[in-house]
Amino acid sequence: MSDEAPLNMLVAGSAQTRNVAVKYCPVCSAPFEYCEWGPDFKKCKAWFAENWQSVYPDVEEDGLLELMTKLGFEGEADKNAQKAQATKKAAPEPAPEALATEAEADPPPETKKEKKKKEAAAIVIELNTRNKKKFTTCIRGLELFEVDAPAAAKVFGKKFACGSAFQKGKNGLPDKVEIQGNYKEELPAFLASKFGIPLECIFALEGGKKVPIGETTGD
Repeated sequence: MSDEAPLNMLVAGSAQTRNVAVKYCPVCSAPFEYCEWGPDFKKCKAWFAENWQSVYPDVEEDGLLELMTKLGFEGEADKNAQKAQATKKAAPEPAPEALATEAEADPPPETKKEKKKKEAAAIVIELNTRNKKKFTTCIRGLELFEVDAPAAAKVFGKKFACGSAFQKGKNGLPDKVEIQGNYKEELPAFLASKFGIPLECIFALEGGKKVPIGETTGD
């Protein structure tokens, strides 16, 4: 760099008192004459080439080359400046083939979660007895098949002409729809036809275990 006073320093006042206004690069936050010593030198130079008139409005077009040379944007940088500029190199972008291979080998976490959720989705029908004579049929898992459970409760009530209500899950159990009466046998076919739920995804709870609906005892 030149030993002359930088152009971005404006000196005013007497020999005893001086006020110095320094102009800074918005890219690296250093004075312009120090940009060549930073790792973002190329970005600094690109910004200066486009916006120099806003910083040095008094410099004419024919004086731009001289200005950039004095500030270190033009001309050959010394070895120390070259070393400083090389300290921050952008990592090479992987080839498209590598990206495709990586995506196939390790799918995004969201994809894994969705797949796991889809595999685990199931409708569970449970028959409960009240007072040894009255039954209630509970259905859990409707939300896993994007079925609006409160709305489905109303549909079941109309279908079977009985009381039917949606209930929020308690003690860690999922939400459920409770139907007054024993509709364990009729529900699977209705769930399949009305909501498009596959029969293989419908289970009955017997003895605390999930049993495929086709293997139930029919009690």
